Amino acid sequence: MLQDTVLREWMGVQREFNKTYKSGEHVSLAIHQLQLTDFRSVQGGLRVDRCMTCHLASDKSDPVYKDAPHPFRSHPGNYLKAHPPEVYGCTICHAGQGMALTADAAHGYHSVQEKDKDGKLVMGHWNEVIHALDTPMLKGANIQAACIKCHRGGAHGSADHTPYWTRGKKLFGEFGCIGCHMLNGEGGKAAPDLTEVGAKYPDQFDMRHLHGERTRQNWIYEHFLDPQDVVRADKAIDINFPSDMPNAKQLGMSDDDARALTVYLLSLTGERIYAKYVTPAKPEKERTRFPSRVARGAYLYKKLGCIGCHGKPGVEEDQRANWNSKDKVVPKLVNLDEIYSREELKEFILRGSYPPKDKEELESPPLWMPAWKERGLGGEELEALMDYLFTLKKKKAEGEEEW
Repeated sequence: MLQDTVLREWMGVQREFNKTYKSGEHVSLAIHQLQLTDFRSVQGGLRVDRCMTCHLASDKSDPVYKDAPHPFRSHPGNYLKAHPPEVYGCTICHAGQGMALTADAAHGYHSVQEKDKDGKLVMGHWNEVIHALDTPMLKGANIQAACIKCHRGGAHGSADHTPYWTRGKKLFGEFGCIGCHMLNGEGGKAAPDLTEVGAKYPDQFDMRHLHGERTRQNWIYEHFLDPQDVVRADKAIDINFPSDMPNAKQLGMSDDDARALTVYLLSLTGERIYAKYVTPAKPEKERTRFPSRVARGAYLYKKLGCIGCHGKPGVEEDQRANWNSKDKVVPKLVNLDEIYSREELKEFILRGSYPPKDKEELESPPLWMPAWKERGLGGEELEALMDYLFTLKKKKAEGEEEW
């Protein structure tokens, strides 16, 4: 009875607050909560936030709380002026389980100790212990992903308040992700549709091989860095090959790039917010002017996602694996004039092609040439792409004669 009454975790937090900040506002022992009728859960249920039961000074402006330890610290910046808690609550931005009254259940994480190979106890990574919680708290820069629910084109004021999201969206195009992944009905079918990847449940990710937090956020981040380490071959469940996605080194992706792309993917949830809270994105201007047709073709090579499979032009080591294909790799696009005439290459691109299997008993190669005619490629765009592709030559090695 004591454990379920006076020894409750939140009561201890409130007693500590009153003891530490005697000159401040005294808090009577009680559960504080908000019912947010305009910001319902994804399933439509009423959103109830009780975060302020422990985060007692989150909305207070007294400087004494500015550098206080959690959970007594006031909310940083001026965000609450534009997002009053009584309207927005907490979980619409921070995620987590608003109804919970213990830190583990509210945040969705728990710090655990593990044993190393010698049997010694070491502080392990953070594990998700609330398995029924679909949305563990967003931490660090990942919280920028939540802003996009309302600020569809990024949160811009006097400064860009979602710089990681802005950068991640740009990199998504530059790395050619759309070549293999679908997004809002456009893109390739060789890899999973990413339209609502940020809303996938934690149990839809295989987290056995992660080195850090076993969370959806960290799965996406580590998968960008080393896809083959995160998604390994596992013959026990009929997965004969690891991920075919290029790794960070191949893409020239920095750790910061991976974090930016993670924020962007986490923002892809499909969650709907009442229109009165939405700041629509400005229409993106399609680039139409180029110094030459070759330059336009180089732009299309990235925009259409060709770079996602064929890699950076002229970089031989940037060759993508294609498991169980005869050649084992996706061909580099160099010296095409030695293989095809212009019309032959056009026909091949528009028709598409599946690479032959190396071993018939195993699954088909994961990467193939799509039928670009079905994806609407043609006219001047196709001609510009042809012009560019025929400029790609293998770089001569030191001491080698010119091609």
